[in-house]
Amino acid sequence: MMYLLLLFLLAGCGVASPWHCDTISAASHQFDSSRLTYKTPSSHLGLELLKAGDKIYAFLFLDQHRFSTDNAPVKIFLTIGDEQLTEILPVRKGGMKILLSNEMSEKLILGLQEGKSAVILGGGFQETIDPADFDPAYSKFMKGESLFSNLLKDPLE
Repeated sequence: MMYLLLLFLLAGCGVASPWHCDTISAASHQFDSSRLTYKTPSSHLGLELLKAGDKIYAFLFLDQHRFSTDNAPVKIFLTIGDEQLTEILPVRKGGMKILLSNEMSEKLILGLQEGKSAVILGGGFQETIDPADFDPAYSKFMKGESLFSNLLKDPLE
């Protein structure tokens, strides 16, 4: 009994991945959506990838803070390996989210797929995105189907 208790305690001590994927499957593929987020407890800045149909959008988001109080555009720095991109991007209504450009989104995803860390700086906030666990999370994100949704869809189709 004591060994069983010790096993449960040790199993709960593992470090959770900062990558989290949510998927919603619809009857029609064009309405399927997936959301992949990267958030660490040590930073207020996070990354969100959103897939709606065949389109992918990348957002930076803050939890508890705003990029700017007047929704003024913010300068975003992205460093992947030895490459650095800088863009001035508008802040979404509410001040807590920024939509990355297509170029910045593509370079970020490609860099993470190549196993490179990405450093994002914007509005006084910084996050280093660790590529560990990105591949399986991104694969699930792109497929957009969870095991539960597959179990429900198969009998109905």
